[in-house]
Amino acid sequence: MRLCFLWVVVLLPLAASVPALADSARDADAFWFDRLESVEPLMRVGDERSRDTVLVDWVATRLLADTGSRPELPRWAQEDREPRIAFVSAAHGGDEVAVAMGRGRGVVAALEQALVELRAIPGFLDPPPRWVRVDLVHQVTEPRRVPMQAMLTIDRSFVGIAFEQESGLAFLPDELMARHLVAPGGAIELSRMTRYLGRRRPVPSQPVSISTLDERRLIFFSTHGFFADQHGSYPLFRGHRVWDRPDRETVLNQARMAGQYLRGMVDSGGRVPNLYLADEAERAPGAIVERQAAALLGVVMHQRLTRGAGDPQVARRMVEPIRARIRRMQHRDQILGAVEEDGWVHLGANARALSALAGFLQVTDRPEREILEDAQKLAGWMLAILGPDGRFLMMRQSATTRQVDREFVGVSEPSAAALAWLALYRVDGQERWRQAAERVLRYLVEVRDSRDGRPLPLDTIPRDEVQMRALLASHAIEPNNDFLRRAAYLGNAIMMERLRHSDVPDLAGALAQPPRGEPNARRALALIELEEALARGLPADRQERLATLRGAIHEAVAFSLGMQIGPELAMLLPEPERALGGVRDALDQFAMRMDHTAIHIELLLAYAAFLERQPD
Repeated sequence: MRLCFLWVVVLLPLAASVPALADSARDADAFWFDRLESVEPLMRVGDERSRDTVLVDWVATRLLADTGSRPELPRWAQEDREPRIAFVSAAHGGDEVAVAMGRGRGVVAALEQALVELRAIPGFLDPPPRWVRVDLVHQVTEPRRVPMQAMLTIDRSFVGIAFEQESGLAFLPDELMARHLVAPGGAIELSRMTRYLGRRRPVPSQPVSISTLDERRLIFFSTHGFFADQHGSYPLFRGHRVWDRPDRETVLNQARMAGQYLRGMVDSGGRVPNLYLADEAERAPGAIVERQAAALLGVVMHQRLTRGAGDPQVARRMVEPIRARIRRMQHRDQILGAVEEDGWVHLGANARALSALAGFLQVTDRPEREILEDAQKLAGWMLAILGPDGRFLMMRQSATTRQVDREFVGVSEPSAAALAWLALYRVDGQERWRQAAERVLRYLVEVRDSRDGRPLPLDTIPRDEVQMRALLASHAIEPNNDFLRRAAYLGNAIMMERLRHSDVPDLAGALAQPPRGEPNARRALALIELEEALARGLPADRQERLATLRGAIHEAVAFSLGMQIGPELAMLLPEPERALGGVRDALDQFAMRMDHTAIHIELLLAYAAFLERQPD
């Protein structure tokens, strides 16, 4: 089945006159973006119209087969006679996008003209579109002459660009970002624009190239949007859905989509790319061990979610690139094994590789002894470099010499080791792993992150969400109220980072500043695990004490869901089906790391369980 995407953008300017709708075709060529110097939007974020998806539903039924009733347009749309410009874009999942522009007196007339443009593409609408997007522009700037070598000071995720009327060219905000037409630093990429115009579906009235003048007259505009598919319709912000407490099945569907993306990135040798540049359809070569390990854990969780649906050997293949990195290491008089990368063995890389192997072993029907032995080798090397006081003696060690590096760059490596030991303990039950994890955690709680027997102040204590998870995992195995209290204290520190009252709807609730997807997902996951531990110890009549924590979890997960590529964004990318479900780390770019998608899957599965625990 081919997936088809449809995208519509409508510009809403002021005008002094109100000509008849019948004059729309004649008037269409009489105005361009430079006539729209002030814009009075038909709706504003948060008002009743902004939640009404009738326009996108109406556009969808105009392109679908005439098999059902069309929604009746509201009076404000039917009576609108202001000059409007509308972009209607459509794409099948494996095809390039087609972008049609319509201009007319009134929003309906502009959309109609754009739809005529789309229908003029031979065979393009067979099969008919299934996914529809409508964007209404909030604001248009005055035209200004801009050197093409200039660095634009615009936010690509909010602002589109229109050229001179004779050029017939305009690019929507998501086109600029999805096709890298304006670089993150603001450089205008004319060569990319030309290449993109040549690749996207040709529309009869639009150019397929752009002239390379030294200076151009540009107009900038922003949009407000909606999306609809067979499951329903909803408003958009910054080109993507803004989530608000989705139900459990919706969350699991998003996790399945992320898992499918991750599995699709695994090559025949079980390796994943370090980075997928969705806007350029390129995979960064290589496989950093930590990212390979995280991706393996993500695929394992997806396999557990789908109960083994799909190729069961994908996860097994992903184990081998990790095992191939294990080197014999001598530490004092012991011969051990550790994961090597670039001539060094790192504590953090070994910890995350161990967590991934342990996760794989937990879901395997018949665990392979060789994989368990390799996991135990990694755990043994980490144990060998652990001091008697719970402090690691080094961060990394040369794989060929006795050179060691004792400088810890990040704060989470010791915590990651403790979490990995506890994961292996759940597989083989060896008490030495649990005891090692407890020794590390006691050092972190009582020494590194304390002064004079008290925890560091909330505003200075390291935001070590991995330590939070390890403390809670240890407490779940053997109750320890000191560990639970410190986990709650770290949770309060993380909550201090929460962006609570943002004017930008899709940033609200982010747990990291600046707002980024990966740290937010890790911290939200830790808060969910904290809530579960605290709720277990509270009677039913005192559960309301967790209301603030639960509210923060809902908002943080909503922010993370906004980072996931849905069909409304995937349609504009060079490989829509490959990018669908992936997770980016920032809202103004499309670079996707495999470990970011993996932690997103883990978060969504934990959130689904969290929703199931909540009282009705």
